Amino acid sequence: MQFVVSARGGASAEVVAPNWLAALGFGLDRLGTVGSIDRLACEVLMNGTVLVRDARTGEGYVVRPLGGPAPTDLEVSPDVEHGATSEEALLEYEDDSELVEATLVEEPTSEARPLAGDSPLGPSGTDDQDPHQRGNEEPEVGSEGWLEEEDETTDRSLMLQRPTTLLAGLSQITDAVSVGMACEAALLAIQEVVKSESGSVLLQEPGGALRFAAVTGPSAVRLRGSVLPRRAGIAGFVIERSTGLIVRSAQADPRFYGEVDRMTGYRTRSVLCVPLGSRVDPIGCIQLLNPPGDQRFEAPGLRLAQEVAEALTARLTREHLST
Repeated sequence: MQFVVSARGGASAEVVAPNWLAALGFGLDRLGTVGSIDRLACEVLMNGTVLVRDARTGEGYVVRPLGGPAPTDLEVSPDVEHGATSEEALLEYEDDSELVEATLVEEPTSEARPLAGDSPLGPSGTDDQDPHQRGNEEPEVGSEGWLEEEDETTDRSLMLQRPTTLLAGLSQITDAVSVGMACEAALLAIQEVVKSESGSVLLQEPGGALRFAAVTGPSAVRLRGSVLPRRAGIAGFVIERSTGLIVRSAQADPRFYGEVDRMTGYRTRSVLCVPLGSRVDPIGCIQLLNPPGDQRFEAPGLRLAQEVAEALTARLTREHLST
């Protein structure tokens, strides 16, 4: 498809891309502004036009299918798939070709033994394995952006819970006597303030595999201690890109690794995931699945999860330095 990407009141660029998100990345690159942007607020209108704002500078951009109607700032329509308006997208752009199809590399490791049949999941040692050892592969880019929505009411509610509920949880992470207990404390802390059906802490092993160090939910017993292949799924994407994200339609996201659902019978609808460590020094991630009922994961919850991730990262780093 052809798109026109315009800076409001400035230059524009025509690009060919599979979707508006890829077009935005290509267009910003053509306009010479992609390097200075890491967070954008995006609104998709019913006519296909996308209104974009740099959350840091307030600079505005418009993405319009070539031949489509001219955009106006007054047009607002609901997001049909997600039932929301004014979604926030955290966007990063690198290799153009990889925006079309996510590449999830599945590589077996010596630590991983299949649970049954051809399942890539298997048991993998104990909590005293060093989570800081890792491969040196360059991260790959997924195919789509991800969505989060600001909600001032939810934000205020979560902030009120922080002094009592979350701070107590952060203290338990810091005081945990083992890596396993720290991971369990982190998962308990975040699920106290961001409700979800299931949750997990995954730690990256020396070969790059992702081990379930702590798990809650209906599949907890089966998954605890199992491993995912290196770079697998949304968790692998978050770890390699070192950025938190919310995916509200997991089954439709090309980064989603469906083998776990097929093995457990659990159906993942939406995901909130935050990294442990950094892009140059990855440790793992904290992942929550499926908010209860008709609730949704929101941006304030993502920020609280990042606070927990920072506390767990500090605890794991201390463990690593003491060994």
